[in-house]
Amino acid sequence: MAKQFQTNASILSKAINQGFEISFNDFINHYRIEAVKEKLQTGEQKTQTLLGIAYDCGFNSKFTFNRAARIASPIEPNASYHFLRHL
Repeated sequence: MAKQFQTNASILSKAINQGFEISFNDFINHYRIEAVKEKLQTGEQKTQTLLGIAYDCGFNSKFTFNRAARIASPIEPNASYHFLRHL
């Protein structure tokens, strides 16, 4: 991302921290959570696990995914997965 804006990572991170008032990681994880939601809405959970979907969307650990999901939604990730799976 920094290369696209022709800057370095620390300047980009500082701009995101100040402009959006969230950390760079939380900023990126927001978009990853949106990608997970999109996949769940298209029925991806029928062919792979929630954790598999999270990994496909850029998360590197279950802990990080669960943390980001809690920030994005008051519902626990597994609860929302089971709800969406039965729609």
